[in-house]
Amino acid sequence: MPDGTINYEGQEILFELAWNKPADYDLETGIADPTTETFTDVLFSHGVNCEIYGEELFFTGKYRDIYSISSITELGISLSAATSYTGVGGYYLDLKLGKLVRIGQVWSCQQLAIKASGSLGIGGSGGAEDLKEAIIEMVAAKSGLWKNNIQTENGTIQNTRVNISDYAKAVLASYGFTWRKDL
Repeated sequence: MPDGTINYEGQEILFELAWNKPADYDLETGIADPTTETFTDVLFSHGVNCEIYGEELFFTGKYRDIYSISSITELGISLSAATSYTGVGGYYLDLKLGKLVRIGQVWSCQQLAIKASGSLGIGGSGGAEDLKEAIIEMVAAKSGLWKNNIQTENGTIQNTRVNISDYAKAVLASYGFTWRKDL
């Protein structure tokens, strides 16, 4: 409906999940065996394996599943890892948002200025759990089964949630999905 609610009486509720089957998924057994891989001295620049916006570097393609960086250089200068956005160091790897943040300055826009080594794959310690949570939120919202009870002085009000959190939308977007509550 235009206001974001779902008319359960009008027709069957449908939603669409666009998904690309990973190579490690066995259609016969239904079991996925997520694997990880290492990468060495891969070059990055805006439009090549990443998108750069000031101090934020967003990985693209298979590199969006990076969960560990063992070394990184920018214009030949080695950078050190920070433990937070406000920490000391050259960069901070934000696994939840799938980006690399340059601490205190912007990333170089020179072609192929950044070289990194590390590990990637959805089986790593990266965003797989966040993706799972986002999909659970999406299914709950689309099904109409996400109910909240709100206690008031006059009794209980039941509310059905039909939208997902902004964080879940961001996680889905980092994997190339778009949340549409009208499907």
